[in-house]
Formats: sequence, C-alpha cells, structure tokens
Amino acid sequence: MKQNQKILFTLILITIFSLSSISAITSASLYDRDSFTVRAINYLALGSQITGIYDSFPVTGASVLYTFNQIDRSSLNEKQKALYDKIKNNLNKSANLINSSDGFSSNIQLPITFESFLYETSDNSKLKYYELNNQFKDISPWFDFRTQLYFSNNVFGYTQFAIKDKLNYSLRDDASNFDLNLKSLFSIPKGGTSFEIYQPYKIGISIGDEHYNFQLGKNRLSMGSGISGNFFIGDNFIKQDYFSFSLLSPIFSYTLNVTQFDQQDSSLNFASISFNGKQQYRVMHKVKVNLLKNLSLDVYQGAIYQVDSLNYRMIIPFMYVHNYFNFKDRKIISEGDEANNILGFQTKWVLSKSNEINFIVTFDQIQVFESGEEFPQAYGILFNYKRSKTLGDGIVNESIEAVYTSPYLYLNEKYDKNSDSSYTLNYNYDHIVGNNYGSNDEIGYSGYYYGPDTILLNYNYKYYDVDDWSLGSSLTLRIHGTKGINYNNDDNNGDIIDEVLSNIIVGTPETIISFTPNGSIKLSNNLFISSYLSINYIKNHYNDTSNDSFYNIQGKIKVKLNLF
Repeated sequence: MKQNQKILFTLILITIFSLSSISAITSASLYDRDSFTVRAINYLALGSQITGIYDSFPVTGASVLYTFNQIDRSSLNEKQKALYDKIKNNLNKSANLINSSDGFSSNIQLPITFESFLYETSDNSKLKYYELNNQFKDISPWFDFRTQLYFSNNVFGYTQFAIKDKLNYSLRDDASNFDLNLKSLFSIPKGGTSFEIYQPYKIGISIGDEHYNFQLGKNRLSMGSGISGNFFIGDNFIKQDYFSFSLLSPIFSYTLNVTQFDQQDSSLNFASISFNGKQQYRVMHKVKVNLLKNLSLDVYQGAIYQVDSLNYRMIIPFMYVHNYFNFKDRKIISEGDEANNILGFQTKWVLSKSNEINFIVTFDQIQVFESGEEFPQAYGILFNYKRSKTLGDGIVNESIEAVYTSPYLYLNEKYDKNSDSSYTLNYNYDHIVGNNYGSNDEIGYSGYYYGPDTILLNYNYKYYDVDDWSLGSSLTLRIHGTKGINYNNDDNNGDIIDEVLSNIIVGTPETIISFTPNGSIKLSNNLFISSYLSINYIKNHYNDTSNDSFYNIQGKIKVKLNLF
C-alpha cells in the first residue's frame, strides 16, 4: 500500500508541475500512428533528411511539433512546400483552439460509420481469426461519441464512447459471406442483444510540455517502425490500459510504458476481470539517441510479468531484469518465475532525401551462455526500406519489408503442475496477452502480430493526393510454421504445439500470398469513403499437406459521416 501511495504522490506532483508551466504550443495533445498529420510530417522529414517523429504512439504534440520545426522549408520542392504550409496552418489552428481567455476549450465529434464486408473461399473453408484482413480491432463502431478537452497548453483529455458488434472469431458456414458492422441494429426489433456498448471505447489524459509527458488511459498503442507489425508493442488490441512517462530532448528521449492485461486461463479464455490475485503486466523501456539528424539508435528492454502487484523494480530505467526469472533447465513454475523478458535494438537511417531504412532485432529470454537449457534462444529480425516522393499533386509512399521470427519468440512454455501430476501450460508467462469484453475475449501477441515461426515479405505502394484521396496496393508473402497460438474457430481455445526446433520453420509450413488493392476519398470535411479488395492464395492450410490449396477473397467498403 505504501508503494502505491508513493506512485500516486509522484503523479500528483507531475500534474501540479504541469499546470504551473505554460508553453506556447499544444504539447500534451495526442496523435495516432495513422493520422494525416503524422504521415505528412514524416514525409516532409524525409525531404529534409531527418529521422521523423518519435515512434511511440499515441505520440505527443510536442514530438510532432519538434519534428516539424526541424524541417527546412527551403530544401523542399514546390509540392512539398504547399503541404508544409497546409500542415503549419493546421497546427496553428490547433494552437489557437486552446489559447482562449480561460485556458479551456473542447472539441466534439459524432461519427456514424457504415462498413460492409465480403468473405468468400473457393472450397467453403472457414478461416482462422488472425487470417482475416479486417481484424475485429479494425472494424469501426457504427456509432461513437468523441470529446477532446484542452486546459491551457499542457493538459489534454479525451473520451470516446462507442457501440460495436460483439467479437466473432469465426465466419459463417455459407460459401459467400456478406456482413455489416451494424448488423446488430437489425436484431433490436427481434429483442436481440448482439451489440456491445463500450464505455468508454477510449479514454485518457495527457500532461506535459516539450521536455516530458505523462499519459494515463485506454488506447491503441504502438512502439517501433515496423510496417507489418512491431516486436515490442504491437497495436494488436482494441484497447490497452496503460500509463506512460516520457522524457524528450533533441538528442536523447526515454519512454516507460506499463500496460495491464487480463489474466488468461489454461485454455486462453478470461473467466473474469478482477483487481485481486495475480496480475499480468507488460513493462517496456525505450531509449532513443539521435546520433545524427539522419541517424538514430533505439534500445528496448522490458518484460511480461505475472505478479500480485506492480513493483517499483519493474519501472526503474536501465535495470535489466534478466536475473529475476530466467532459470535454466526449469519448465515447472517455481518461485522466481515471475516474468519473460525481451531486449531489442532499432536503427533508423535516412540515406538521402526520400529514402529511409530501418533495421530491428529483438531477443526473447536471451542467455549469455547456452549449455543444455530447455529454453532455446529466441529472436526476431525486421528490415524495411521506405521511399517517398512527390508525384503530380500528391505523394507516393513505397515500402519493402522482410521479417523473420524464430519458433520460440515470445514463448516461455512454463507449466503448472496439477494435483494428478499432469502439467498445464501457463500462458501468463508468455508474450500472449489479451482483454476480456464481457462474454468475449481478445487474445494475441504482445508484440509482432503474427508471432513466432514466421517469414514475411511485404511490398506496399500508396499514392496520396494530399488528404483528399488515395490509391494503393499491397503484396504479401507469409510462411508460418506450427509454433504459436493455434486458434480454434468455434470456441476460441488454443494451444502451443510443442515440436523439436531443428529447422528455421517448424513442421509443415502454411503459405499465404495476398494481393490487396485499396483506396479512399474525402468527399467533404465530414464524409469519407474507403475500400479494399484482398485476393489470397492459401497452401497447406492449418499446416496440413492433406488440405487442398484454395483462393480466398475478402473486401470492405467503409463510409464515415461526421455529424459534427
């Protein structure tokens, strides 16, 4: 209890300090990874050969503005200058919004979204949940209410209440599947309750200035420069309850992110949500050093913990936690097995104007000496090349990404010993986490979306006509072995398949090739339309050579109307 009181007292001091310091910018406002402002500023940063916005999302207005201020307008071409002026005007509007006489202002949005989905397979096969291009986390609520509150220039608050269909891990049995994100509306006259009201869908507060930031809330998180996913914090969930603290400077930046997940049982289900008993925490430290204006190095280290309460030793920067839990030759859970650690490095290098490369490597349960331990070395490697250029009245973004994750990445395979001397896998010591939504569970990897035992190659092309319309396509080859979460389509139970790790990919590889053209258009300030069509070729489905190869088509049309 005394420890919790110390933490609360520290947060109160941070709040008091924030309210007493007034800056001239919207330092505490937050931006999502896919926001137009972030995309545009990162593109302009390439044009000035600098590394871009700090990639821990949601990112603060201070970080966004710092990168924007580093852009040399004179080094840009005419199209880029026009985009630069547009972003500057938008940022000025945001600054003026909170410079009211009483230091308080608000912004209200009320969007209504219609989405239709098409799933069709050549042999009527059902697909695994994680094979759907349109994940449940990405299906828009058909109704939500959003507010943004500003106090002075250093405090930003937000809420979002939403009505969304219940989570569904399986597809319908018919060959041609057509679905709507608002199908729950049609069940109301029949007395059905197939929708869930998320209260809140997102909520949080951000406090800080250009030197530090504190966030507390529930939001989509991401940490890293990956395209198909991130090793350290992936945006794989609708919401993550978290707090974070960041120190920001032109040369050195540090972020602590602590996320609490619901505990899962031996079948990867969540029986209840409770403050009592053991809790599952993900603690991640990130240190970023700008070696040059076009070269940066990031160091990540953290762990998944299963403990009774948050311990101050988890959040001490630079304190590598390896020695607290990594016991060799010991699979049965015993005292001292509190966590599963992870360590990683990222290098970002802007080679020239419009060209950037990122190299990321991560190690899970790394051991300095290996002498017959039951936990083999586990690692992941990610490399991507990004290119941006001006074309006509718009911007072209291209990227190539290659990813390899070893079969044991994220997996600890700690066992509980039962009363009958049998053993049950305990997923709470793996980087497999999730959330409970009443009668539904959302389960996935804490980091890279596809998890271990994966080889992925991806090419993306996107043309943006400023923010009025876009057109693009994606081509992906993914090879996945048998290691990882094996979802059951019907009851969402799972298991980790245990095989000898003698190959790069374990067992029979499942191969998926996907081609996905996509586009979007802004018809007015309040009306947006987007769509995609994904054509997939699947071989050795469920890692089984007896399954015939088949084609699968998935598509989506989204219409979004902002009433305010």
